[in-house]
Amino acid sequence: MQSYILNYLVILGLCSILLFLYGFFPIKNYDGTVSTLHSLPDKVGNIKVNSNELYAPSIGRLVIMVIDALRWDFVEGVDGHLNMPYTASLIDGKKACLLSGKASPPTVTMPRIKAMTTGSVPNFIDVALNLGSSKIMEDNLLLQARNHKMKVIFYGDETWLKLFPRIFSRSEGTTSFFVSDYTEVDDNVTRHLATELGAEDWRLMILHYLGLDHIGHVEGPQSPLVRPKLQQMDRIVRRIHRRFLGWDKQFMSPPVLVVCGDHGMKNSGSHGGASPEEILVPIVVIGRVCSGEVSSDFFESAVPQTDLVPTLSMLLGLPIPAASLGKMIPQILHSLPVSQQLYALYYNCKQVATQFENNVANAPSQGSYLQYQEAMRLHAEWLEFNTSTSDAEERIKILYMSALSGMSSKLADSFITFDVPALVVASVLLWQIVFILALELRPNAVHVLSATLINIILLSFSLLWCSFSSSSSVVCASSLASLPVTLAVVLAVTGNTYLIMGSTYHGIKLSKLLSMERGTVVLVSGTILHTISLSSSSFVEEEHQVWYFLWLTFVMVVVYQMCTAHVAQSKYSSDWQLWCWLSLPILHRLLRKWNQTGDKWASLPDVGDWLAHQQHRGALSFVLLVGLLAVCCFCYDILMRYPGAKRTLIEVVLITTAAVCVYCYRTAIGTVDVPFSYSQTKGTREVRVFWSVMALMLTQAVGNTLYELKAAHCNRHAVLGRMLSACVCSWALLCALLHRPHNVLLVPTQIWMSRCVSRLRDNSVWWQATAHVWIGAVVYFYQTVGTVARFLSLRADYAVPASCCIRCVGYPPPLPSVCVVRVLPQAAVRGHAFCNHIGSTSIHSQSGCSYHEGRKMRTLRMYNITVTNKRISIYKYILSL
Repeated sequence: MQSYILNYLVILGLCSILLFLYGFFPIKNYDGTVSTLHSLPDKVGNIKVNSNELYAPSIGRLVIMVIDALRWDFVEGVDGHLNMPYTASLIDGKKACLLSGKASPPTVTMPRIKAMTTGSVPNFIDVALNLGSSKIMEDNLLLQARNHKMKVIFYGDETWLKLFPRIFSRSEGTTSFFVSDYTEVDDNVTRHLATELGAEDWRLMILHYLGLDHIGHVEGPQSPLVRPKLQQMDRIVRRIHRRFLGWDKQFMSPPVLVVCGDHGMKNSGSHGGASPEEILVPIVVIGRVCSGEVSSDFFESAVPQTDLVPTLSMLLGLPIPAASLGKMIPQILHSLPVSQQLYALYYNCKQVATQFENNVANAPSQGSYLQYQEAMRLHAEWLEFNTSTSDAEERIKILYMSALSGMSSKLADSFITFDVPALVVASVLLWQIVFILALELRPNAVHVLSATLINIILLSFSLLWCSFSSSSSVVCASSLASLPVTLAVVLAVTGNTYLIMGSTYHGIKLSKLLSMERGTVVLVSGTILHTISLSSSSFVEEEHQVWYFLWLTFVMVVVYQMCTAHVAQSKYSSDWQLWCWLSLPILHRLLRKWNQTGDKWASLPDVGDWLAHQQHRGALSFVLLVGLLAVCCFCYDILMRYPGAKRTLIEVVLITTAAVCVYCYRTAIGTVDVPFSYSQTKGTREVRVFWSVMALMLTQAVGNTLYELKAAHCNRHAVLGRMLSACVCSWALLCALLHRPHNVLLVPTQIWMSRCVSRLRDNSVWWQATAHVWIGAVVYFYQTVGTVARFLSLRADYAVPASCCIRCVGYPPPLPSVCVVRVLPQAAVRGHAFCNHIGSTSIHSQSGCSYHEGRKMRTLRMYNITVTNKRISIYKYILSL
C-alpha cells in the first residue's frame, strides 16, 4: 500500500475519532450571560412588586464545609451519632436539618464542584477535565458574590483555585496527590480557622477537606480510621458553630453553616459511578434558616446538589446564576415569610423557564411550562386580591415546584443528548478504514462510474435520514458552520469507495480456520466475545468475571495441548514447561480472592483485608518480604537474558538496596514489622535513598550501553536489550514501592505469567502479544481497581509519603522503550494497545497506556517498531529471549 494512502487513512481515522467523540460527549455552548440584580423580575404577571424588599438577604455569613467522599450513612442513623455526635445533637435539637443530597454521575470532584457552584449538570467530558481542571467560564455563585462586593475566602482542595482563579480574597490549596496523607492535608485547612473566624471582612468561606477521601481510597469505608476522621470533622463543625452567637450581633442576620459531601464512595473505596453509596450524600444546614415543617408533597426525597445554587443565592440576596437548573430547597425556603417564598419561587421558575424556551422544542406546549404559567397566574391573583389563604399559597408553591422539576429535568436531558448521526457517520468511516486495510489494493482498476453511483446512493440516504429525523446534528444542520463537516464527510466516503472499488479481497479459507491450534482459537474467540460483552452493562460492571473465565479457559486449553503433545513425544519435551503452566491455575485461584473487585463483590472480605488488620502485621510483613525477594530474583534473571550479559556485584547490590529501602519505608510508616527497633517516621529518608539507587542503576545502564555500542564486536540489539532490561528492573522496583504492601506479590506473579507465555516460542508474534494483553487484563483485576469502563473510579493502589517533595518522590517520567512493555499492575496500567511485559517483546504501532496517580493520569508512550523482511529475524530472536 502506497504511503500517501496510509497517510490519508491515518488522518481520516483521527478525524473520524474526533467526530465520534464530538457526538458521544456533547458540549454545551455558553453565551457568556451573567445574571445581575436587573435580572430580578419587578412584575408577577401584570402586578408590580418590590424586588429589593422581597429578595433581601436573609443571612449574614455563609460557611460551606465540603468533606470529600462523605457518604450518607456516615451521618445518618446510629452511626451518625457515633461518627459526628455534635452535628447529630444539632439535628436532634432542631438547630440543623439533615437533607439527603444526590450527586449526579460522574461522581468525581471537579464536576461536583461545578454542579454546586453553577447549578448546571456536568457532562461526562468533565471527567477528562477533572484530571486537569480549567477555569469555569459560566456564571456561578462565587462570581456573583465577588461582583456584589462580597469577600470570598477558601482553604482546601486546590481544584477550587484552578476552577475559580482571582475569585478568592484569601486562599490556600492542598494537593490531592499524596493519598496516604490523612492528617496534614486537613490540618493545613484547619490551621487558618483561628484567624478567619476572628476576621470581620468576609461574607463567604469555603473549606474543602480531603482526608476522608484519602482514607477511603487507600483503606476503604470500613477502615477503623474513618470514625476518628469524622469525629475530627465534627469538632471543626462545633468550633464554627460556637462562633455563630458573635456573628449574629455583628451582622444583624443569622449565619449559616452548610456541611456536605461532594460525592460518596463505594464499599471498595472508589467513586465515579452511579451506585447509591456514591451518589447519596448528606447536606447538613446549620442555622435558623432551616425548618423541617414542610409538607411531603412540596419537596423531593433527595435534594440534587444543583439545588444548593439558587437556595444559597436567595439567602445571600444574590442573582441566581444564568445557567442554573436548580430549584429552591423547600426546607430552607420555608423559614421565610410567605411573600418572599412565593417571589423566590417565581424568580427561580422564570430563570429556568427562560432557558427552557431557548433550548427545548415546543416549550410553550410542554406540561411543566403550562404549570409555570398557571402558578404565575395564581400568584398574580394572590397579590392583586391579597387572598392570604394557606390552601392558595400551598397550591402556588406546589405548582411552582412541579414546574421547576419538570423543566429542569427536560433541560438536563436536552444538554446531554448524543449526536447520533455524527456517531453513525464516524463509525461507518472507521469501518471503511478497517475494510480498506484488510484489502489488497489494485491500482488502475477503479470503476469510477460505480463508485460515483454508490456515493450518490449513500448521500441520498443521508439526506433522507436528516430530513425525516429533523436532527440538529453537525452532519445534518444546514448552517454555514456545518457545511465544511458535511463536505468533508462526502469527500471521505467518496475516497473510501474509490479505494474499495479498486481492490480485491483474499478470503480466509475454512481449512485454515479449522487447522488453528486450540489455544489460538481461545484467544481469537475470547477476544471477540469480550468485545461483544462490553455492550452489556452487567458484563461491564463485572468485567473481571469475564477475564477470569477467559484466562482460566486459555490456560487449561494450553495445558491440555502440552499434555497431549508430551504423551505423543512430538511437540513439547520439557517437563519444566508443563509444570510452569500447571502453576498458573493455582496462582489464579489464590489471586482472584486476593482483592475483591467488581460492582457487587468489592465489599466482601478478601485476603488483602485480612492482611491489612493490625493483628496480622506479621503475616503482612512475611508477604511483603516474599514479594520483594521474588522481585529481586526476577530482576537478577532479567539482567542475564541477553547474550554477553554479566551480572556484576554493583547491580546485585543496587537491586538489593532498593528492595531493602522499600521494606524500610513500610516499616517506618508502621505498616510492617522488623525484629529490631526501627524509628517511626514518614519514610522520607528511605524513599530518597530509593530514588538515589534508581538513579545509579539507570546511570550505570546508560553508561554501559554507550560504552558497548562503541565496540564494533558487540551485538547492537543485545546491548539495547540489556538497557531495556535495566529499565524494566527499575520499573518493577518502583512498582514495589508504590503499591500497597500485600499487592507487591503481584509484581513477580505477572512476570512469572509472562515468562510462561514467552517460553512457547513456536507461536507467532501476534499470539504472544494477545496473550500478554490477556495477562495485563487479568492482573489488572487481581488488584481490585474496578472495571475498565469505570476508570474514573479512582482508587489509590500505591502510597507516597505525605511530607516528601514531589520533585524528590514524585512519579518518574514515562519510560520510552523499543518494544511493547506491560509495566506491571502497580501503576494501574491499562493496556489499550499491546502493553505487555518482561521477558517477551511484541511489535506494535505507536500507542500509549494510561495509569492513575490519585486524581491525575499519566501516559506511557511507546515507540513504533518498523518490521521489514530483513529485520524480522532479529525481532524474533529478541522475542525468544
